[in-house]
Amino acid sequence: MPWVLIQILNRLRITKLLLVTLYLLLVIAVSSCRLHTDEQSQSRQIKVITFRTGSGWGYNVMLDSNVYIHQEFIPVIHGNRPFPDEQSAKSTGELVVQKITSGKSPTITADDLVSLGVIDEEDTQR
Repeated sequence: MPWVLIQILNRLRITKLLLVTLYLLLVIAVSSCRLHTDEQSQSRQIKVITFRTGSGWGYNVMLDSNVYIHQEFIPVIHGNRPFPDEQSAKSTGELVVQKITSGKSPTITADDLVSLGVIDEEDTQR
């Protein structure tokens, strides 16, 4: 009877050892994937470039040398209204970049535009 008990205990120890080893390998694998992703995102350059439109301003969010977002008109508000000046286009684009780099959705809200001074409160009511 004691021999059977010893065999069971040995199997449990081996099972525990295998589970701990698998867990550690999984942690190492996940950590190295995150590290690789962080290195890639740090090596990518993201910036805002403003441009003139026919009657105002727009912006491009550039990821490395590629256009990631092309925005000719003020988002959220009704109609196709360009940004009235270069600064409003630039500040909106910079907010988009800030959201992207912090892992958030690049969506701009009416409240964002009001706080940046791009639109007035009345523009959100239309």
